[in-house]
Amino acid sequence: MTVKEFLTAVQKGAITTSVGGQMSAQDADAFINLVKENNPMYGSEVRVIPMSSSEKKIEIIDLASRIMRGGVEGVAPSDTFSPTISQRSLAWKEVILPYDVTFDFLEENIEAQSADALLQGMFSTQFGNDQLDLSINGDESLAETITDTTPADGSDDTTGLTQNDHTFLRINDGWVKKLKADGVSHTAVLSDSTTRDYKGIIFPALIDNLPEKYQRDLSKLSFFVNPAMERAYRRQLSARETALADAILTEGRRVRFEGIDIVPMPGWPSLAPVLTAKLNLAVGIGRQVRVGRQIQERKRLIEYTITAKTDAEYAVGDQISYTVLTT
Repeated sequence: MTVKEFLTAVQKGAITTSVGGQMSAQDADAFINLVKENNPMYGSEVRVIPMSSSEKKIEIIDLASRIMRGGVEGVAPSDTFSPTISQRSLAWKEVILPYDVTFDFLEENIEAQSADALLQGMFSTQFGNDQLDLSINGDESLAETITDTTPADGSDDTTGLTQNDHTFLRINDGWVKKLKADGVSHTAVLSDSTTRDYKGIIFPALIDNLPEKYQRDLSKLSFFVNPAMERAYRRQLSARETALADAILTEGRRVRFEGIDIVPMPGWPSLAPVLTAKLNLAVGIGRQVRVGRQIQERKRLIEYTITAKTDAEYAVGDQISYTVLTT
């Protein structure tokens, strides 16, 4: 049912409580595609995987190096090798996005017949942005209730986060927490973790820390950094008196290091830059998406609720290099 049909039914008194339910598989796929389209990170840097069940394995097949052997006619080689299959799993958790839309907004937009498309775009964009934030920063170990004593400024004494931050981030563990706990990913230890020399120290260290087999084609890799770090590196490059430096500063083109894209990811921790393959980071979204609409006549608004099931994971821990900087 479109917003126009919904409002018409409301005005005629045909609807008195709610409209909604589980999306069809086709509509759910369309919603997932809209989420991808409304966030440039999905599809180009982060893989979005539709899920039909509560768990989905991300399987990567890899071969060891130096497995070639000399051939002798009539003699089978004594050494045989099997591919290594890396398996990490997406296991969804339910998330809810509640959103209130006033009657005035709908009435003002209904004549142009743009409200439905506008709302879909708003919902899918916000859902995608929140999901990306949670995929990066999620931490289930955060306290359910913050401790705010000295001074009472609305922030947790230990984490510095608000109650809203804790409530949101506790939904699920994100990539950063997982890769730090993963014994397979690679930590680049800097001699000076307070340095901010991206071109001379930080980015070279992340590359050198990655296994050689992943360094064969650097164009397939990306640095994931906080936007402020990307701007600092951009300004570091622009300090050079060249035409390219001027273009980097004035034209806003994407910057690279040794052919590797520097990807400014909103919400990425400022002290934990990561180097990994494009599309190694993954977000799973279940096809069991529900959209609820509840009329609140006294408040003159309609409550929209999107319920979905999601998870964040990466495919290959061995393909991740990161470092932890000091404030």
